[in-house]
Amino acid sequence: MIKPVTSTDQDLAPAFRGISAIRRLSPDHSFEEAYLNAAQARTRVKRFIEKFSPQCEDGVEVVERSAVGPVRIVDVIPTDLPRGCPRRAVYVHGGGLVFHDVEIFTPALMRIARLCNCIVTALDYPKVPEVDPVAAVQTVNEALRVVVGSAANQNAGFPALVGDSIGGLMVLAAARCVPDLAGAPLFLIYPVLDLSQGRTFRSRVIHRESCFLAEDYMRGFRAIAQRGFGTEVDPLSFAAEDFEKLGPIHIVSARCDVLADEAVAFVDRGRLAGKTIGFTSLPGMPHDFLLFSGRVPDAAEGLTIVANTLSGFLDGIGALRC
Repeated sequence: MIKPVTSTDQDLAPAFRGISAIRRLSPDHSFEEAYLNAAQARTRVKRFIEKFSPQCEDGVEVVERSAVGPVRIVDVIPTDLPRGCPRRAVYVHGGGLVFHDVEIFTPALMRIARLCNCIVTALDYPKVPEVDPVAAVQTVNEALRVVVGSAANQNAGFPALVGDSIGGLMVLAAARCVPDLAGAPLFLIYPVLDLSQGRTFRSRVIHRESCFLAEDYMRGFRAIAQRGFGTEVDPLSFAAEDFEKLGPIHIVSARCDVLADEAVAFVDRGRLAGKTIGFTSLPGMPHDFLLFSGRVPDAAEGLTIVANTLSGFLDGIGALRC
């Protein structure tokens, strides 16, 4: 059994403590206020994150592919990658189904693509409240099915399905619920794994007021996700047969995150059911640390660890180095 989280905000990497202190000086917005003014809230969050985003990587190009319905598809490709290289990851970003877009994540994904020496295919999906949560989830499922099918048609095999935060839950749910994605390798970064409002975790109490992901916001995101995924997706209730349907799994958890203990609980449940699940826990890291890797050295190191771990994961599933 993995020990539950005991890290407090004082265990945040020093630069993140400084960012936290600065953010607490800004006007506070409840989830309800942000949700009612989603466009303004997105702009506010994006402007803040852009101050800390990494620079775009040299030697990596970003290519827009044909959309799948309302979902934009973007390939992030190292320019020296040999043609036909089978190393590929399909990325679904987080943001609680409400926030963020591919542009925010592109600099981090460029670095991941270069360090992993692989193509990263990123999905930019419609957000709530402009679309219904069910429609948001269904469009991602269909886009994943099409993108993975395209890779198979090119004899590239199953790409790794990668997601952070709610994106992690989206790829996990798709692998369980979409027949064409059964057995897909899953790489989940600080994922949402519990949609129940009734479970209690120590990390939710310790980090409930985190300015990187507060429990107030997470409760709102859970309520939206419950509508989008329905009752059949509850990873912390997965039985042995549910885990048997899943391919290889690796989880990277941020230790100073309200979601940290959900990852621990899922890994423990899977291992008790006989499922081998890789697990990496990064001390000092808050939720969304990937987005701060341009100005925060600890976040840059965390991103490098994520990329190197993903590279090893790709090696393990047979996506040989090119």
